[in-house]
Amino acid sequence: MSGLLIDREPPRLRFLTYVYNARRAGRNPPDVVLKIEVFRDDKRVVATPSIPLKAAAGASPSRIPYFGELDCEGMPGGRYVLQVTATDRAAGVNISKRIAFEIE
Repeated sequence: MSGLLIDREPPRLRFLTYVYNARRAGRNPPDVVLKIEVFRDDKRVVATPSIPLKAAAGASPSRIPYFGELDCEGMPGGRYVLQVTATDRAAGVNISKRIAFEIE
């Protein structure tokens, strides 16, 4: 999984990451899900349900992009951490990336 690229345009936080080398089970597409979480002072303040990662038709599983967006409206000012966890269910592998951001 690549690092996280973020773009903070209040009240939104947009982010991009890539999942690399997702395993395929036979001819099936990769079975990867993402979990998005935001922490403040080590306490989780946002958590999404698992989101299936879908590769474009005919795309290689060697590099699958994911673009996400969070609404930060109403979140108090301070320092936060965005964590994205990818789970490749075919390979039995989890990986997480984190990046800090601030809300003024």
